Amino acid sequence: MFVKICGITNIDDALFAAECDANAIGFNFYKESKRYISPDDALEIIRELPETMRKVGVFVNADIDMVKKTATRLLLDFVQFHGDEPLEYVQQFGAQAIKVFRVTPVFDPSVIRTYNTPLSLIEAYDPELYGGTGRTVDWAVARAANEYGKIILAGGLTPENIEQAIWEADPFGVDVAGGVEQSPGKKDHAKMKEFIEKARRPRTEPQSGAAR
Repeated sequence: MFVKICGITNIDDALFAAECDANAIGFNFYKESKRYISPDDALEIIRELPETMRKVGVFVNADIDMVKKTATRLLLDFVQFHGDEPLEYVQQFGAQAIKVFRVTPVFDPSVIRTYNTPLSLIEAYDPELYGGTGRTVDWAVARAANEYGKIILAGGLTPENIEQAIWEADPFGVDVAGGVEQSPGKKDHAKMKEFIEKARRPRTEPQSGAAR
């Protein structure tokens, strides 16, 4: 199970994520986010990380040249697009691109195939927020999306519901930010460790009634 810890803003949280064997950490470069970090500060963290940790930059409708320069300077493994970026924009990043799809009641998962990115992220739609909503997505919709690519499940995931989410959605990976935090941008290490351990457990049906 691919596990990404997003909204990293400090070195202690980043190193603990690595210690817990997370596959990737995410840096949010969207200035309106409560988990925003500057590229300069992210670079200082990246310099201390093990080479095996994958670094993801999160962008929302950003200037494409800025994204390219940031990705090159920080040696990002992936660039994750949370906004309304058109197909032509996303395609310029090839194997680095992760496109985020916000699920509305009329969401058609076949659009994932149109973008054809190596990884796609599914989360709940909010008319005012680009990510970080704390809302769970319809896990049945996420499962249906598996037909169209490698899906990372996000949105409202916590140590309490991660096993149920994985059982119902069967994703390639999971992404968490607020569900393992003390406050925005500051992780709760006990919750982070528990989340990763549960995400990696063998997939057996959890007890009914797991929290969403």
